[in-house]
Amino acid sequence: MLVDRLEVTMTPFSAALRRASSITMAVAFVALAASGLLMLFVDRLEVQLRMHPVHNVFGLIMVVAGGVHVAFNWKALDVHLRRRSALVMGIVLTGVMVLLLVEGLTRPLDAEGLGKVEAALSAVHGATHGP
Repeated sequence: MLVDRLEVTMTPFSAALRRASSITMAVAFVALAASGLLMLFVDRLEVQLRMHPVHNVFGLIMVVAGGVHVAFNWKALDVHLRRRSALVMGIVLTGVMVLLLVEGLTRPLDAEGLGKVEAALSAVHGATHGP
C-alpha cells in the first residue's frame, strides 16, 4: 500500500501525526459539511445559532489539520499543481474565495437593525446561562 511505503521513511511520530491529521480532516469535513448545509438550507435563526459554534470549532480544527496535512503532502500537491488544468482550477477557486470574502466584509449592514439583533441575542444568552 502506498501509505505504508511512505510511512517507512518517516519517524513513528511523523507517521502518527500524518494519520491523525488525515482522520481529523475527515471528521472536521463531515462536521463542517453537516453544520454548513443545515445553516444554508434551514433558514431559521435557531438553527444558525445552534450550528454556528459547531461550524466555528471544526473550522479551526480543519485549518490546523489541513496545515499539517498539506505540510506532509507538499510534494504530491506540487506534482498536481504542475498540471496546467489543476493550477488554473486552483487560481479560479482562490479568486472566487477572495471575491466572496471582500464582498462579505465590505457589504453595508443596517447598524440599528444589527444592534437590535445583538441585544436580543445577548438577552437570550443571558437568560439561558444566568447572570
